Amino acid sequence: KDSSLTYSVDTPEKVLLDKANKFYESELYFEAREDFELLRDGYPFGAYAEFAELKIADCYFHSGDFLTSASLYEDFAKQRPSSTSLPYALMNAGRAYQLSNTATGRDPAPLHKGLALYDRFLKEYSDSIYSPSVTKMRAELITEIIGYELMIRDYYLKRNNEKAAEARVTAL
Repeated sequence: KDSSLTYSVDTPEKVLLDKANKFYESELYFEAREDFELLRDGYPFGAYAEFAELKIADCYFHSGDFLTSASLYEDFAKQRPSSTSLPYALMNAGRAYQLSNTATGRDPAPLHKGLALYDRFLKEYSDSIYSPSVTKMRAELITEIIGYELMIRDYYLKRNNEKAAEARVTAL
């Protein structure tokens, strides 16, 4: 951070925005997030509060903290249901859930949350510029869910539990 200047919630809104954006553009997401949080907290009804909320979630996303970012995008969607940025938040919440599930054998709940968000997006915002991306990510996510279920099926087959294996295939 720039040690020659101290920023607080009393710092003018535009100064906080410019500083946060510079950090973000430089991929210094921790520093950017701190300044976007100052902007959000210092000016909750200001012109950039909504933007700051999304950028905070974006900072977590780009830092690889996908579950936190997903939660923040979902909070945004709940708190700002009429925002023009709602499609962006839904798409990124779905993607964050999808990316949070990276290891074999992990709980598939985030994948199902991501699928539900993609489905909501496509139902409510089918004409959005993000629709082609969401459609592609949704297809990838379905493939991941199927892969998980097939892995569990194979586990049961190796243990000669054909009834459980059949239930996994039927669930697909």
